[in-house]
Parts: sequence; C-alpha cells; structure tokens
Amino acid sequence: MINLVVALPAEARPLIRHYHLRSREPRGLFPVHENETIRLVVCGAGKVSAAAATAFLQATGDHAGMQGWLNVGVAGHAEQAIGEGLLAHRITDQATGRQWYPPLVIDRPPPSGNLTTLDQAGPEYPDETMLDMEASGYYPIACRDATAELVHSYKVISDNRQSPAGSLNAARVEDLVSGRLEEIDTLITQVSELAHELRALHAAPPELELFEANWRFSVSQRHQLRRLLKRWHLILPGESAWSGLPVGLRHSREVIACLEERIGVLMPDVPRHD
Repeated sequence: MINLVVALPAEARPLIRHYHLRSREPRGLFPVHENETIRLVVCGAGKVSAAAATAFLQATGDHAGMQGWLNVGVAGHAEQAIGEGLLAHRITDQATGRQWYPPLVIDRPPPSGNLTTLDQAGPEYPDETMLDMEASGYYPIACRDATAELVHSYKVISDNRQSPAGSLNAARVEDLVSGRLEEIDTLITQVSELAHELRALHAAPPELELFEANWRFSVSQRHQLRRLLKRWHLILPGESAWSGLPVGLRHSREVIACLEERIGVLMPDVPRHD
C-alpha cells in the first residue's frame, strides 16, 4: 500500500483520475480517495494540517505490512524551471531549523533537491531550495509508521523568480502535476517494490511461532532464534528446521545450541554467533 499526502484539491485531481481512486465514505476529518493499492488524503495548506492528515491516514488505514508514503505537490524555487519534478533529499523546517534527510535508496531516483517548509508563503526565493508549506509536518509523522527509506516528498516546480506564485491558479497547478504523472508513477512503483523487499526482509522466518510455542525464549534469545531460522531456511529452503530436532530438549538455550550446531555442520566456515 502507498499513502499519498496532497495539500490541494488541484494537486489531487490528476492523481485521483490517473489511479481511478474512489472517495471514502463517510468522509471523516479529511477527504480520502483510495483503491486496492493507493490511499490519498487531501490535507489542506500548512504543516499542521499535513501532520494531522498523515496521522489521520495512519489511524484509519490498513496497517498490514510495511507501507510507502509520498507527499506530492507543487513548490517554488529560485532558479529551477517551472514544471521540473524534484525529490527532496533534505527537508528543513524554516521556523524551527529542524532537518530530515530522506534516504534515496530506490533504483534510479528522479533528480533531487533541498526542500524548505515555510509557515507562510512570501515573495522571497532563497537560493538552492524548493519552498512548500507541508513537508516538515508530514515527514516526521509518516516516519512513525514506516522506515525512512519508504517516506518521500516529490515536488513539481510551480513558480520561480522570473514567474512568481501570484500568477498561479488551480487549473495551472493541475496541469503541472498532470505533466509529471509518468515520473510520479515510476516513483510509486519503485517505493512499492522497496516496501515489498523490506517486508520480506523483516518477515518472521518459517516455524518461528512453532518454536516459541514450545519453549520460553528471552528477548535476546528470540533475536538469536530469528537469525538462526532465517539462516536455516536460506541454506535449506523448504526443509523443516523443526523435524530434525532431537527429542528431549527442555530449555531454550539447548534449542539455540542445537540449531547453531546443525547450521555449523552445513556451513562450517560461518561463525556460530552473529
């Protein structure tokens, strides 16, 4: 599942059409549009609204598995060409000075830049940064629900020093987002693929519940058990680690030692402890 946080209806409309999103009823605190794989919330302008809408989507959504988050919208920039799309590699809250650095570990990310969130839009265009009013509210809340590699902000440049924001209207904003749908779609696909990989990496190994139901493991022993079972099923996919256990193991430490010994026989050059 990918969660989209969008400030304005004009930014949302191209995405709603492109992904055939349906309005969620009843509406709740914020309008939500969704299909089987994407949820979009329209938060309104400002970082407080963005934070609240992100938390609302977390509270009312499906929490099964690791999910991706993407803040999509328009932003100003001193020099960047209007219509250019940029992914944020640094997000700065102008009022507090707090900064976040979204890890760009997806394959072939789009061009990226700094993003500064303002409390109030003004006529100035600081050098070397995009300007918006949502990202610093959205980003830390989204990171509570997902690993940072899955949380991003993507902005389409809507105004610059040569063409200030005063000439913008809803139709123009809608056209700008529509012009970057292909890149947004690629980004959503890449984040979805990364989420799938991370879910597989963090998933409980086969037979974990069976072992935990039969012996009492400490917290540190649970971590050892997970690593050992993952290693076992990596070496022998499809072969049960349970079926070959000796009869009469009474304590969890005996189970850990037995698994380590069996894996050591299969891979004698691998150290017994991580």
